[in-house]
Amino acid sequence: MLFKKTIASEPPLSKKDRAIKALIQACYFHHLFFVLIAALENFIHPPQLNIRIISVKLYPL
Repeated sequence: MLFKKTIASEPPLSKKDRAIKALIQACYFHHLFFVLIAALENFIHPPQLNIRIISVKLYPL
Protein backbone atom coordinates (compact mmCIF):
# COMPACT_ATOMS: atom_id res chain seq x y z
CA MET A 1 0.00 0.00 0.00
CA LEU A 2 2.77 2.42 0.98
CA PHE A 3 4.72 1.48 -2.17
CA LYS A 4 1.74 2.33 -4.40
CA LYS A 5 1.33 5.70 -2.67
CA THR A 6 4.97 6.70 -3.22
CA ILE A 7 4.73 5.89 -6.94
CA ALA A 8 1.49 7.87 -7.29
CA SER A 9 2.95 10.91 -5.51
CA GLU A 10 6.05 11.05 -7.75
CA PRO A 11 6.08 13.89 -10.27
CA PRO A 12 5.82 12.86 -13.95
CA LEU A 13 9.14 12.17 -15.68
CA SER A 14 10.84 15.10 -17.36
CA LYS A 15 11.69 14.98 -21.08
CA LYS A 16 15.33 14.22 -20.25
CA ASP A 17 14.40 11.35 -17.93
CA ARG A 18 11.99 9.94 -20.50
CA ALA A 19 14.67 10.16 -23.20
CA ILE A 20 17.18 8.33 -20.99
CA LYS A 21 14.61 5.66 -20.14
CA ALA A 22 13.76 5.21 -23.84
CA LEU A 23 17.46 4.97 -24.72
CA ILE A 24 18.05 2.30 -22.05
CA GLN A 25 15.07 0.32 -23.35
CA ALA A 26 16.31 0.66 -26.94
CA CYS A 27 19.77 -0.61 -25.93
CA TYR A 28 18.18 -3.51 -24.06
CA PHE A 29 16.04 -4.56 -27.04
CA HIS A 30 19.02 -4.06 -29.36
CA HIS A 31 20.99 -6.43 -27.11
CA LEU A 32 18.19 -9.01 -27.17
CA PHE A 33 18.08 -8.70 -30.96
CA PHE A 34 21.82 -9.44 -31.20
CA VAL A 35 21.45 -12.44 -28.87
CA LEU A 36 18.61 -13.78 -31.05
CA ILE A 37 20.68 -13.35 -34.24
CA ALA A 38 23.63 -15.07 -32.55
CA ALA A 39 21.41 -17.98 -31.51
CA LEU A 40 20.14 -18.37 -35.08
CA GLU A 41 23.68 -18.20 -36.47
CA ASN A 42 24.81 -20.82 -33.96
CA PHE A 43 21.95 -23.06 -35.07
CA ILE A 44 22.91 -22.64 -38.75
CA HIS A 45 26.72 -22.75 -38.27
CA PRO A 46 27.54 -24.87 -35.16
CA PRO A 47 31.38 -24.64 -35.59
CA GLN A 48 31.26 -20.90 -34.83
CA LEU A 49 29.42 -21.44 -31.52
CA ASN A 50 32.28 -20.53 -29.17
CA ILE A 51 33.30 -17.38 -31.07
CA ARG A 52 29.71 -16.13 -31.26
CA ILE A 53 28.99 -16.73 -27.56
CA ILE A 54 32.13 -14.76 -26.59
CA SER A 55 31.14 -11.85 -28.88
CA VAL A 56 27.63 -11.78 -27.37
CA LYS A 57 29.03 -11.75 -23.82
CA LEU A 58 31.35 -8.86 -24.69
CA TYR A 59 28.46 -6.84 -26.17
CA PRO A 60 27.45 -4.30 -23.47
CA LEU A 61 23.85 -4.35 -22.24
